[in-house]
Amino acid sequence: FFFTSSLINMRSLIVVALLCLFSAAYGYTDSGSLTIDAKSAYCYYYDSSSVSVSNLNTWINGTSNNLYGYISVYASPSDSLGLTSTTLAICSPNQGNHNECSTQSIQFTYSNSVETTYIFVCMECHYWFGPCIFDEYNVALTNSAPQEGYVDCSFCH
Repeated sequence: FFFTSSLINMRSLIVVALLCLFSAAYGYTDSGSLTIDAKSAYCYYYDSSSVSVSNLNTWINGTSNNLYGYISVYASPSDSLGLTSTTLAICSPNQGNHNECSTQSIQFTYSNSVETTYIFVCMECHYWFGPCIFDEYNVALTNSAPQEGYVDCSFCH
């Protein structure tokens, strides 16, 4: 009985350790499908005075057959996407790559502890005449409580 009880406790410890490792790597994860309005960006985002992100802890994977759909990661000094935003990773899921792409496979690192920085993980639609459908997406960020929704995007037009 003691051996069986110890084995069960050891398994529980391993499961707890794995959960802690996963939550340490990603503060937040989400997945789903979404239709993005024409000429717009739907993002998960947060601001911080000390940012350190890379393709290993902040990314988005997506599938779409829309030629004007993009998935992206940005750093920005404001809560909008524009000329002052820094593109960390961007790709377009299209027929050339089986309608899939991932910013996880685009190597980047970004750190800033001098000023408040916004980190955005986005699905963008650059089509003028209708929405872009993302059949599936997965997102991970280091912040455990990001905001999500449409953000101003000057280059989505």
